[in-house]
Amino acid sequence: MVLPSFSEYVRRYTKRQYNLMPQADLIVPLVAGAGHQGMTRSDIGSAIDLEPDVLDELLAGLVRFGLLNVAWEDRGQVYRTPRLADRQV
Repeated sequence: MVLPSFSEYVRRYTKRQYNLMPQADLIVPLVAGAGHQGMTRSDIGSAIDLEPDVLDELLAGLVRFGLLNVAWEDRGQVYRTPRLADRQV
C-alpha cells in the first residue's frame, strides 16, 4: 500500500472540504467580493445553486441578522455587506 505524502493529503482534504461547503455559506463572501456595486437578487440566484424560495428566506435572514444590507435601486433589490453599504453616498 502506498500512502500519500503529507502535502498530497492536505491538498486532497482541502479539496474535499471545499466540495462539501454548503451553498448558503458562499453568499456573504460572494456579495462582499462584489464591492460597492453589490449584487442584485438575480445575480445571487445565478451564482448560488438554491431554490428561489430558499434563497429568498436565506437573504431575508442574513439581512435580519445584519450580515447583509438591502436597498431598492433601479436594478431591483441590491445586497451589500454592511461595511460597504455604510460608505455608499
